[in-house]
Amino acid sequence: MRIGGYSTKSVGSIQLPGTILKDGPAGFSATLTGGENGMAYPPAIVLASSWNSKLAHDFGTAIGEDSLQLGYAGWYAPSINIHRTPYSGRNFEYFSEDPILSGMMAAETVRGAQNKGVIVFVKHFAVNDQEVNRMGGAMMVDEQAIRELYLEPFELTVREGGARGMMASMNRLGPLWVGSNPGLMTEVLRNEWGFQGVVSTDQASFPVFGYQDLRQGLEAGTDLWLNTDAELWTIPEGEVDDSLLSNTKRAAHNVAYSVVNSNAMNGLEAGGKLVDVTPLWKIAANIATVVLGLGALLTMAFVTWRLVIQKRSRESVAIDATSK
Repeated sequence: MRIGGYSTKSVGSIQLPGTILKDGPAGFSATLTGGENGMAYPPAIVLASSWNSKLAHDFGTAIGEDSLQLGYAGWYAPSINIHRTPYSGRNFEYFSEDPILSGMMAAETVRGAQNKGVIVFVKHFAVNDQEVNRMGGAMMVDEQAIRELYLEPFELTVREGGARGMMASMNRLGPLWVGSNPGLMTEVLRNEWGFQGVVSTDQASFPVFGYQDLRQGLEAGTDLWLNTDAELWTIPEGEVDDSLLSNTKRAAHNVAYSVVNSNAMNGLEAGGKLVDVTPLWKIAANIATVVLGLGALLTMAFVTWRLVIQKRSRESVAIDATSK
């Protein structure tokens, strides 16, 4: 649970494959952890300006196709925080200042991506309403405002889009870090909305993010820490109690549930063996590409050979004419 940065680990005992998770709300990005970039799409603010839910669904489907091509099972997106002010540093990757428009467009994006087996991590859940100094910022909001404005888009991605992943934001809600808030992570998200899936933290790979406490987060319902440092978030063996074990098992179940419902399972058969599931049309296309390529090379070689023969013939005729 504690080392879940840009990947989930394989578990041999249950033949659970590992996955690669990538950032990029406008398309898979190779930044930070390397790999290949995916297609660059117009950002969410442009997509929302179309008011076209089918276009949002097609965008999610395209992300899914990129996922299959690149081998990335998880997507740290879509981003659906509210445009609270014109100056927020990420307004380009959030849909709108309107919660219903944001939620409906994001729900269709989620639906399209999950149809291709992508593990979405809808972010940043919740009330991440500024970019500068957002780490640990304490956001104050009453229940009516948070339900009508800030939570509505997330609720729609769950109820309408069937989202199986969330990313907890870095900020606090009042004095409590969002990921350690059981009212939000369990009571609202799971018990009220019916969410089934995995909740990851936002970036947690450095000591500066130490306020995102592992014990408190697991207790509240957070499952996975976006952490790549094996030295972070360790708990001494003597401090592992029954409560922590129970919460860890629940979190492991949620991670596994998301993975087995993803395209990471494509090509796996009983025993965990990976088999080739390349569709026939793709095999045929690859063969045709090779055949046409070889044909083009042979044609070029033949034409070049004929040109050389013709040139030598002309030179021979010219020499004979000169000698006579």
